[in-house]
Amino acid sequence: MAATARVTVLFDPVEKAALQSHALAARISTGEYIKRAVTAYEAYEESELTPEALGQLEIYADLLQSATRTMNAQLDATIARIDYSLDPAREDKIRARVTREIAEMDLDGVADLFRARA
Repeated sequence: MAATARVTVLFDPVEKAALQSHALAARISTGEYIKRAVTAYEAYEESELTPEALGQLEIYADLLQSATRTMNAQLDATIARIDYSLDPAREDKIRARVTREIAEMDLDGVADLFRARA
């Protein structure tokens, strides 16, 4: 059946340019592009989820929720490690331990080793 009824739809210039660009990319007229968009929208609105599809969506939602909990736990652990490594008090503890270990070393014995090799 040939299309004989006309519908006028107003767009702002930016919307019209975008619409024309999409139609051109699809290699169809602007009017045909609008008709297809309306048909697709109506088909989407009329569709209902089957119990099987709803069940699959629930499974995916559970998987996504589980993955999100895992990612959050991993992010929390990573943030804790970063906080620990950047903690100035930790740096002071390391410096004190190294200083103590150096103080306990027999540096004269080390110097004697180097003298013996020379």
